[in-house]
Amino acid sequence: MNYIELINNFWRKHEEHPFGTVAGLLYFHLLDVSNKQNWRNPFKRQNTRICGDLGITNPTLIKARNELKQRGMIDFVSKGKGDSNVRYEINNNKNLHTSLTTSFHTSFHTSYDLNNTKTETEKTGVIAYSALSDFFKLTSICRALTEQYKIDLEEKIKIFYEEKNDLGELGAKSKEDLLKNFRNWLPIHLRILSMDKEKSSAKKERSPERGPGKVIESFTATKFRG
Repeated sequence: MNYIELINNFWRKHEEHPFGTVAGLLYFHLLDVSNKQNWRNPFKRQNTRICGDLGITNPTLIKARNELKQRGMIDFVSKGKGDSNVRYEINNNKNLHTSLTTSFHTSFHTSYDLNNTKTETEKTGVIAYSALSDFFKLTSICRALTEQYKIDLEEKIKIFYEEKNDLGELGAKSKEDLLKNFRNWLPIHLRILSMDKEKSSAKKERSPERGPGKVIESFTATKFRG
């Protein structure tokens, strides 16, 4: 099962029976952890680190991961109450023959596909805006950008998508490629906005007053000149 299939599988199960808010957050966090380790699966993660990353307590973490395990989303092994370094495994819920343990070592930045099938981009030609937006919002990169620049992420993704679409740069591009482009595009876009704002402010400061008195004075001088 590839990365997109894991996400879709989560939302299918959520529609059937909603996950708790923390359980959903934990699941996507664990996917992110696996991603950062070149899709290592299984992998280990300390309770204190997860709690710190998600802003939750240890009892809340234990409850959330038990929910995910009961729903078949993950498995985990802990040696006991004193064991903070827990072994997690993302479950392959479609029972495909490809092992997550070996296939997820394929880099996230080169391919999602674990079964040598075509990617979503190859099938559709151009990624739909809604699909790209949903994907961006799940990544740690976009979460970090949102925190760094204090931006409305949805608005910026839409501007980015429309610009790339107008330039014809969406074809044959994977979501991870566009994510790299977005990460590089955003600081430039924000800098341009800042420069435009500065120019606008400077122009207002330099422009003379154009109140009623000035308009009449200018008209009178022009009419009766000479």
